[in-house]
Amino acid sequence: MKQLQVSTRYSARKRSFLTELARDLVSLGGRAKVQCHGRTIYFFAKIRHPAKQTAIAQLKAIRNRRLVSEAKFIYKMEKQGIGNLFANGRDVHIHQIKPAIRICRTRRENEIFHYCRLLQSFPTANLIGRQLRVLVFDEGQDRPLLMGAIGLSSSPYSLSCRDKFLHWDSKRKGQLLNKGLDALMQLAVCMSWPPYSYLLGGKLMAALALSKTVADEYELKYKRKLRRGTKLQGLTTICAGGTHCPIFHRIMLRPGGLYRRVGETSGYTTAYFSQETMNRARRLVESSRRHRDSAVFGKSMRIIKSALRICDLPYEQIVKNGLRKGVYLGFASSEAAGNLREGRTNRTVSVPAQRQIVEYWQNRLLPTRLCRRDIKKKIQQFKGQMLLLGLQVNQLRNENAQALR
Repeated sequence: MKQLQVSTRYSARKRSFLTELARDLVSLGGRAKVQCHGRTIYFFAKIRHPAKQTAIAQLKAIRNRRLVSEAKFIYKMEKQGIGNLFANGRDVHIHQIKPAIRICRTRRENEIFHYCRLLQSFPTANLIGRQLRVLVFDEGQDRPLLMGAIGLSSSPYSLSCRDKFLHWDSKRKGQLLNKGLDALMQLAVCMSWPPYSYLLGGKLMAALALSKTVADEYELKYKRKLRRGTKLQGLTTICAGGTHCPIFHRIMLRPGGLYRRVGETSGYTTAYFSQETMNRARRLVESSRRHRDSAVFGKSMRIIKSALRICDLPYEQIVKNGLRKGVYLGFASSEAAGNLREGRTNRTVSVPAQRQIVEYWQNRLLPTRLCRRDIKKKIQQFKGQMLLLGLQVNQLRNENAQALR
């Protein structure tokens, strides 16, 4: 464990932020406390830097806490029948599967998307900045069934392996970076669930994220906020559970595949911080003119970094968790990377249509799964009710109640 002992000038917002931060550190197996004497705040902490497996276990524990905190929403969605959107494997006519993109526009669609995010094995930070939320339905069955979800958000401001690959670490860094971030989104949510995940539904979601339907929606939604003529050139995505993510490998809609791994993160994350901690950090930074940066203020990592510096706390010791994550870049066209390197973000690139992607999945990927007996058995045995989160929440609540006895 690393020990911290820091003092900082008192303010109510500092104390509020540090109190929530201490709770987060304790929940991760460390020790922390906040004390006030006169006009000074004292922050004491012993921080545990976990090994990879421990870090993964902590992320799963964080997910469990989020499920409990979202219990009211989960129960409401299940009462309203969200379970009817999940498929029983034996009821799916595989050769009639017809994937279709639906952009989330209504409150109901956004609620369904949020419920889907809670199905993720590892928690992710809230989508920030520019956002697109997409649901993918199977419209070839007796009723529309959910296949997966895609979520785009603003790309991280600083990502060293991405910047190096795109030559954004050169003398023209500022100019290229600002232009490039308008044309490069982050694929923050890319998930499919059984029975469709058994049929390489994850690769289908990854490919659809680079479809013309999504690119056109991005340009339509944000054309007034982007530099004139900016086109969506590609996507950044970060593997939640480690350095490699199979769903991005060998999607051969173009030579070389749609995605390529360009490196890994340094092990920094904001996933460990509760939403209340993030809210109080944001309010603290808003109140400090010295640390406010309107260009990147929405970025969760920048917010935490600024809040810690205001409190005279070391950024790296608190935010670094030791779990490196693989970084992938996705380009629908081989020309897109060159456009980002040269700052030519207004150039139109060739983007596959939704129909083209679905046909590739049906003709090239699906047959590789249908020839396997074990996959067919898994599909037949799967029941959609297994995806509902209410039972997990009840179990977690019971475990918490027993622990307090």
